[in-house]
Amino acid sequence: DYAPALVNLGNLGLLAGRALEAEPFYAKAYAAAPKDPGVLLGLARVNYELENYGLAKRAFDELKRVDPALAGRYAYLELRGEEATRAADAVRAKEAVEWHE
Repeated sequence: DYAPALVNLGNLGLLAGRALEAEPFYAKAYAAAPKDPGVLLGLARVNYELENYGLAKRAFDELKRVDPALAGRYAYLELRGEEATRAADAVRAKEAVEWHE
């Protein structure tokens, strides 16, 4: 239950396009470290990809409180649909991950 390792395993799943497989890693990381910015970002991203927008919003709102600078790099998570896709593509945010140490 080491949050950094769980986040990184989730990141690998997201990069491979397997959000369903990545989600349990982020959920376990959240149970271990609910205020960790990397955990909150991963949870927001995976739920966004799974179209669980309510869960994504909650995690992202908490991330904005804990680490506004990090949240700012992933602002597309506040948008939906084509607008979100354009915003994410513009900053290449969907291909980026924050590796956890």
